[in-house]
Amino acid sequence: MHFVRADLKPYAQPVEAGDLQLGCVYYLVNFCDEAMKTPIIETVVYLGTDPPAGYREAVEAKAVFFQDHLSFSLTEDDSSSPEDQRFFEFQANELGNVFAFEDALDVLIRCSLRINDSES
Repeated sequence: MHFVRADLKPYAQPVEAGDLQLGCVYYLVNFCDEAMKTPIIETVVYLGTDPPAGYREAVEAKAVFFQDHLSFSLTEDDSSSPEDQRFFEFQANELGNVFAFEDALDVLIRCSLRINDSES
């Protein structure tokens, strides 16, 4: 598969807190290596600014909450226990690894280009 570099933004474009929509799916993209060639991707659902039921008591001001998509889907079916639920808390101004689908895809395409560059 071939990607054209000119079609990509030169930088990652994470979602901004004001653009988050309740119940919508987002993608956490992190890398487990400094060369940024091995991505870790987590599909999450935005829950809002209120801590989820049963979440730890101490919550940072201006926090936003996400739940992993799998446990969110199970919660909707009422078949999961609280121990099965995974939550993520971020500061509203620190969403550098939270992306909408198309922007997450751009991050992964740039990762692919880095891998291809290192192999040639």
